[in-house]
Amino acid sequence: MNKKLKLLLFAILILSLCIATVSLSACEENKLTVSYDSNHTVYEWDTLDSLKPYLTVTYKDKDGNINTVTDYVLSGTLAKGKCKVTVTYNDSTTWFICNVSAIEFTESLIFELNDDTDTYIVTGINGNETVIAIPPSYNGKPVTEIGTDAFYNTNITSVIIGNKVTNICDFAFSNCFYLTSVIIPNSVISLGDCVFSSCYSLTSVIIGNGVTTIGERAFYSCSNLTNVTIGNGVINIGEWGFATCDRIFKINYLGTIEDWCKINGLVNLMGEGSSNKTLVINGKEITGELAIPNTLTAIPSYAFCCCTNITNVTIPDSVTSIGNSAFIGCSSLTNVTIPDSATSIDDWGFAHCNNLTSVTIPDSVTSIGNLTFYDCSSLTNITIPDSVTNMGYSVFNGCSNLTNVTIGNSVTRIDKWLFHGCNSLTNVTIGNSVTSIDEQAFQGCINLTNINFNGTITQWKKIAKFSNWNDNVPATKVICTDGVVEL
Repeated sequence: MNKKLKLLLFAILILSLCIATVSLSACEENKLTVSYDSNHTVYEWDTLDSLKPYLTVTYKDKDGNINTVTDYVLSGTLAKGKCKVTVTYNDSTTWFICNVSAIEFTESLIFELNDDTDTYIVTGINGNETVIAIPPSYNGKPVTEIGTDAFYNTNITSVIIGNKVTNICDFAFSNCFYLTSVIIPNSVISLGDCVFSSCYSLTSVIIGNGVTTIGERAFYSCSNLTNVTIGNGVINIGEWGFATCDRIFKINYLGTIEDWCKINGLVNLMGEGSSNKTLVINGKEITGELAIPNTLTAIPSYAFCCCTNITNVTIPDSVTSIGNSAFIGCSSLTNVTIPDSATSIDDWGFAHCNNLTSVTIPDSVTSIGNLTFYDCSSLTNITIPDSVTNMGYSVFNGCSNLTNVTIGNSVTRIDKWLFHGCNSLTNVTIGNSVTSIDEQAFQGCINLTNINFNGTITQWKKIAKFSNWNDNVPATKVICTDGVVEL
């Protein structure tokens, strides 16, 4: 073999190795992909973790499945200009470029020194600026607080909050009618009462991971607010926190489902806004089947209110109670199995779940609250086990496709409007412990022809009945265990 041929073969071998190496690197690199919202403004003082709400990171596993991941690590240095940020997860890395801006701080801000802490409080502004930038320090000392009424009823349109601020006090930005968005940095621990109330132009808010408490009426009457990001440090949302924010439709929580269910006052967020909500938890949209973690003992009130993308719910045996309105308005929910550990289902628990066709209530449940299955218009059959001693009013009101109901032998009272408007109901069996049937309990059950009572004629006659308990009911008799009673 001549020298030229040997050199040519050697070159081909080297080139092949290079191509293989590049291909392998590309394969490894392609395991991890990152999508970055470049519209987000990054400042020199920001931390790398503050970028996470604007990133979507996916990882391809060995089976070829692509999953969104959140426990990745960011590395790099944020400095003015274009910055490279590296993303690492398991055995893979990738990167993205972000533009980092410097800030010119608002010179007309008014500061007050807090002698107790040797830090500064922003108390207001001496000017007509509409774009506000609050610095992390002033005169060499940290700026840790935005004072009460600091920017109340001013014309500001945007605000940048320094990363040394820990408290934003009551009414600090209330009635800022032109403020459109706000980012609460991770340094902030507490949001005061009415802090952003009546900010009518506010459309989005990001609450950092440092905040533990959102004050009463904090975002009251922010009527154009549509997107809310809640940091994983929040443990309490104050009363009326987001009241009359009727347009909220997307809620992004930066923690886990378990932590979400431990937030006190979810009603003050989830009970407001659109009846068609998208809930994103830990980077994953809650859609299809919802699996409640087995570390929880209760599903809190309003936890998944109006989450219309949920179709099935898996509730573990650790759960003992389902809170008030926990799944109200989950209009795509079709099936629910309640575990043997559960003892109570509170008021409105599954109300307005219009596509719920079946629900299994175990014999561990003792209490079913008011309006629990109100307007579940696709529900066809239900059995109340003997364990249930208490059922509230209007439990099945408006269940227009309900045809058969069996009420167990421990229920003592058929409360008012219990089956009101169940116009497809044809058969009902009433347990032998019932002592009262309240007003309009079966009103509008225009197809109810069979009423069975698991007790004797004597027991039936002793039941206290409102005169209108069976308004518009065609049934003419009750079949008891020892005979028939004419109605």
